[in-house]
Amino acid sequence: MKILDYAYNKDYIVCIGDTMRTTLDLNETLLTEAMKWTGETTKTATINEALKQIIKSKKRVKLVEFAGKLQLDVDLDITRKRNGLHY
Repeated sequence: MKILDYAYNKDYIVCIGDTMRTTLDLNETLLTEAMKWTGETTKTATINEALKQIIKSKKRVKLVEFAGKLQLDVDLDITRKRNGLHY
């Protein structure tokens, strides 16, 4: 266990692998609604899922920005046959 930061007001962050323990002030109404939408049963799981969805959404936006900017020399018929798909 490695302590990254410790303040005298007892707000601290402890890292264990890919997890981080922290204190947050959250809007309870938003958290409750997010738990309903995600189906998660814990606050931690809900926040982790929300973070994943934010990252996925931002990556999707970046990908869409490439639309029409890349020139790909792809023969869809060959690609479909290679994947066993026949249209």
